[in-house]
Parts: sequence; C-alpha cells; structure tokens
Amino acid sequence: MSKLDPKPNQEKLNYSWSELNRMLQSNFNTPGITSATIDLDNFNIPKEEIIAEATEQGYTVTESSPGHLRFE
Repeated sequence: MSKLDPKPNQEKLNYSWSELNRMLQSNFNTPGITSATIDLDNFNIPKEEIIAEATEQGYTVTESSPGHLRFE
C-alpha cells in the first residue's frame, strides 16, 4: 500500500460550499489561527454569495487582494 495519494491533477479546482465550510472550520478550530484566505478561482460560488453567507454566519470578510477573500 502506498503511503502517498497519487499526485493531483493540475486542472482548475472547483470547490463548493462543503469544501469552503471544511476549510474554514479546520482553520478556525486550530489554536492560534485567527483567519483564513481563499482563492476565488478555486470555487464555483460567486464572490457576493460567499461574502453574504459568511457574514450571516458571523465572519468578517474582506478582499485581501484581487480574487482572494480573507475571513476573520
């Protein structure tokens, strides 16, 4: 049995709400980590929709650079 998974395909990622939620929960449940940043190119969700939902759930969301959202 291999100790590593096969190298991922380099195609564009297409994350959905479940991956975003998993990423945020993983970051914010780690002691000492107070923010998370995502690359919008990796998601199939419109930026405005992500911001609206995250804000509703208590996150502060800023566009840290073009195409990147920072959650605090």
